[in-house]
Amino acid sequence: MPNICENYVKITGDRATLERLLAVQLNMEELVPAPAEATRGSEEWWSWIQENWSTKWISNETRDGPPVIVDGGESLESHFISAWFFPFAFYKGLVRKWPELVIEYQYSCWETGFIGFGRMMISNIEDEPTHCSYNTPAELNEGIRLLTEGRWKVWTGNPHFAYDEETGFYSWYEEPAVSEAEAATQVLGEGPLEAESSGSDMDVEPIVLPIVMPAKVIRKCRGSAPGRQTG
Repeated sequence: MPNICENYVKITGDRATLERLLAVQLNMEELVPAPAEATRGSEEWWSWIQENWSTKWISNETRDGPPVIVDGGESLESHFISAWFFPFAFYKGLVRKWPELVIEYQYSCWETGFIGFGRMMISNIEDEPTHCSYNTPAELNEGIRLLTEGRWKVWTGNPHFAYDEETGFYSWYEEPAVSEAEAATQVLGEGPLEAESSGSDMDVEPIVLPIVMPAKVIRKCRGSAPGRQTG
């Protein structure tokens, strides 16, 4: 099961091109097809999609069909998911094929710990996205602040962090206060002492252990996709 990357994209262009994209529902195989000799699942095919799609697949948010596209007349908008990374190379393929297109995109993957955004056109097609990898709430908040024009249209959060609805930013979860008596029961192998065993464990209170929220530690990077995708 791959890590899921959440995506938002807005594509602006002439009406004929937009209708072409709409007709195939952003199908990558239709719009930027792999060469016939690259058999699906082969090593050659994997190498090709790394260079030309940046992801194995894209789908709607429930992963049971193609992306849902909103037709705005002069532009198309879609929220969708992809495997491991956002379809950066696929966007490049669209712009190379139809140079009049302008593609605005955002992406987020809490499992890997990154968010980012960009605006692509033929004149800046080689530019990297504004990309933020994070392993702390402060680093995530820094990435959220980078989007100064417009607003985030993908969920930028991480379930390991606490969200503040008033500020729109994240922090570490605060551990609940524990009394000395409660702390004494949180030591493995130690429970309430009894003067005499009753011969039954039914009346012995269970040991309560603190909840520990795992933290991901990942390498900071900018722009390029993570390693080879396997799902």
